Amino acid sequence: MPIHGVTASRNISSSVLTSEQIQKIPGAFSKGRSIGLEFSTEKKLNNGFYTMLNASIYDAKYEEDGKLYPTVFNGKYQLNTVLGKQLLVPSKLR
Repeated sequence: MPIHGVTASRNISSSVLTSEQIQKIPGAFSKGRSIGLEFSTEKKLNNGFYTMLNASIYDAKYEEDGKLYPTVFNGKYQLNTVLGKQLLVPSKLR
C-alpha cells in the first residue's frame, strides 16, 4: 500500500523502511505539533463482566515552508470498546 510515494509490504518480516524511503515521507524530519483530548470509562457489569470505552480526538500536523500540514498519522479521532470477564484464579494455582 503506497504512503506518499513509499511502498511498504504487508508482510511483517519485510516491512522495515530504509532511510531513503523514510526521507520521502513528508514531515518525517520536520517540526510539528499534536493536540488532543482523551476520554476513558469503565463499567462493571454482572457476573464478573466489564466494559471499557476509550475515545480520542486529536490533530497532528507537521510544519513545512512555514505552513502546517496534516501528518500521515492524523486520523482525527479514535474510538475503542472492550468487553471482558474477570477470571478468578484459585489460591492453589497462585
